Amino acid sequence: MALLRFHPTYTLYGDMSDQVMTILRDFRPHVEGYSIDEYFLGLHGLANFWPIPMGIGHKICHRIRQWTSLPVCVGFGATKTLAKLANHIAKKQPTFNGVCGFSTMPHEQFEAWLSNIEVGEVWGIGRQLSQHLNATGITTVKALCDTQPFWLRAGFGVVMGRLGDELRGVSCLALEEISAPKEQIISSRSFDNLFITCLSSANPLLVI
Repeated sequence: MALLRFHPTYTLYGDMSDQVMTILRDFRPHVEGYSIDEYFLGLHGLANFWPIPMGIGHKICHRIRQWTSLPVCVGFGATKTLAKLANHIAKKQPTFNGVCGFSTMPHEQFEAWLSNIEVGEVWGIGRQLSQHLNATGITTVKALCDTQPFWLRAGFGVVMGRLGDELRGVSCLALEEISAPKEQIISSRSFDNLFITCLSSANPLLVI
């Protein structure tokens, strides 16, 4: 006989995560549970049902808050990296009311946001890499986007080259339709805020 004892919050977080995943799959079956409080949602092929992605974003926020009382931020982008960046803006800027989409944003406004976000805020760029980029004059997301791909690969490796491609709207990271590992559920401290990043089917603002 074995006695299994879980942390008292483990079951709660697991149940909440399952509820959120169920809600998201009502909208779209292509869901990746990136972590206990963050999910990627593929929207490819839904243009006929949701021609304006912001609509489904607000609908998702409303449904999750209604069923779980969790605060939600939603970001839309043509790639995972852009969607994460849009989510960052949705979280930091109250004027977006929790939903930010690059696909519906005027080009000038889109570039203005990229010019005002430090390169270290980009998904996958840590403090050390951010310092190296700053030393070469790349201090903002827009500066990173404007840097030639071959230069990024030569100076910082293939991974950075792909990151630059992602920021220019070229998808390099596929949606992985798997749930968050249990280890992430155990180590997470709370559902302070829920992050939903959505991959839109097209983003004319990001055509190279």
